[in-house]
Amino acid sequence: MSRMLLALLGLTLLAIPAVGSDKIRLRVAGLAQSTPSTPAGVSEARVLRAFLERHPEVEILPAEGLKIEGMGDEIAPLMMIAGGISPDILYVNFRKIDSYVRQGFLYPLDEFIAEEEAKNPKWKKDRILPSVEPVIHRMGADEKEHYYALPTQYAVMGLYYNRPLFRQAGLPLRAPRDWNEMVEFSKKIIALDPRNKGLALNSGQQSSWNLMNFLWSTGAEAVEEKEKNQWRAWLGVLIIRMSARRLSP
Repeated sequence: MSRMLLALLGLTLLAIPAVGSDKIRLRVAGLAQSTPSTPAGVSEARVLRAFLERHPEVEILPAEGLKIEGMGDEIAPLMMIAGGISPDILYVNFRKIDSYVRQGFLYPLDEFIAEEEAKNPKWKKDRILPSVEPVIHRMGADEKEHYYALPTQYAVMGLYYNRPLFRQAGLPLRAPRDWNEMVEFSKKIIALDPRNKGLALNSGQQSSWNLMNFLWSTGAEAVEEKEKNQWRAWLGVLIIRMSARRLSP
């Protein structure tokens, strides 16, 4: 269930009791591995184990579709939904949640959140950051706003820099403080060797995720909600793309 995004979302759909059993059987996409090999995997396995110890009435089963190279993470859930074998709990990111809600794939979580708030009035405030609220609390097909997702973990993004390369270029061992330093540092790194990259960003499906931090650092936005559910894209995206391109050799 782990994904490196600005924020990660897990969606609760329907809890279906197992036939002939008192247990609630949940089919979960991206279930934590039983023998994890990464720090993230170990933490997920521990969370799952703690949940099952706290809720012995729940049985967790893996739900995986066909593995498809490339866009498999995008296509597989849609194929499972189309085939009538959708998981009860699945992962969805900020980019996909709007289309999932509009297609009616997600069950509103309002009733479950209300149950938690009845036990702890601060539950929602402690669980959901204000910046995430507009993404997960949105208009449904009934033209009413509902909660359709809950964050599973929050990701922090930062710049990594190559200390030996910075030493070679005579740069201070720290990240650039502003755009001017970013350009200056990049030029000095490229001057050492044209094959060096002054600034390296993800490409393809992850490129927009990397780009947003640079956009926000200029005080700009990619889109703005002018009216309810009416969004406008800003030219700032193109400006930042041009700046990033200029830093490349």
